[in-house]
Amino acid sequence: MKKLHTVLALTMALGLAACNEQPASVMPPDASTASAADASPVLATVNGVPITQNILNFHKQQRNARRPGEPIEDEQLLQEIINLELMHQEAQKSGIDSRPEIAIQLAHQRRGFLASVAVQQYAANNPVTEDAIRALYDEHFGTADQEFKARHILVETEDQAREIITALEGGGDFAALAKEHSTDPMGANGGDLGWFAPGQMVKPFAEAAAQLETGQYSKDPVQTQFGWHVILLEDRRETTPPAYEEMREQLRMMAQNQQLQQYLEKMQQDASIEMK
Repeated sequence: MKKLHTVLALTMALGLAACNEQPASVMPPDASTASAADASPVLATVNGVPITQNILNFHKQQRNARRPGEPIEDEQLLQEIINLELMHQEAQKSGIDSRPEIAIQLAHQRRGFLASVAVQQYAANNPVTEDAIRALYDEHFGTADQEFKARHILVETEDQAREIITALEGGGDFAALAKEHSTDPMGANGGDLGWFAPGQMVKPFAEAAAQLETGQYSKDPVQTQFGWHVILLEDRRETTPPAYEEMREQLRMMAQNQQLQQYLEKMQQDASIEMK
């Protein structure tokens, strides 16, 4: 059973993980321009700028997403929007929106907002198939894996590790030697690491543990970036893959991310992009 990894960081930036939710709470940079295309009833005007029912609905939706379970009257929400518009107009009067660093932030927020909507639209128009989800399940969970229960003693040098192996060969107690010599915090617990999957450990350690028989300790020190290890394998067990239905939604998102990545790669190939 392979570990399930994030497919691409880009989709995190675009918010694809929430592609069934509303876009991020970023209002369009120019609310007055946006209201010109809004045909819903006007609830108030602020120095001539209309505040519409659609704006109120959007504001309510965003507020409920941020603070669920806290009901609020529409009148209070409308007052919040009025105050926002007043400060928005004040910012424009004072030229805040023309300051280079602010203009960059506004442009980037608009870019991110529209990109997130485009991602949601792409996902809605290109749903992943059940076969694609099942293929990912088979890839990541189709084969049984093992977990190991082990102890280890971590020291700074190979010579120290070999001295501990010699002590073990002379009948020394592994847990007692771990408490006495190990530099790892688990040394205080006799070097007990509990149960772990191979992917949770650095590769040399995981490979060495997998080669041991139950009850056997490593006859040669194992080197990792942390130092030199002596490993005692106490037990191993087969892991049971999670049920398909349990993982289906996570795998659906993963398949959707992969599909989006392929789409973006094609767009990059078709676009004129110059790196400077």
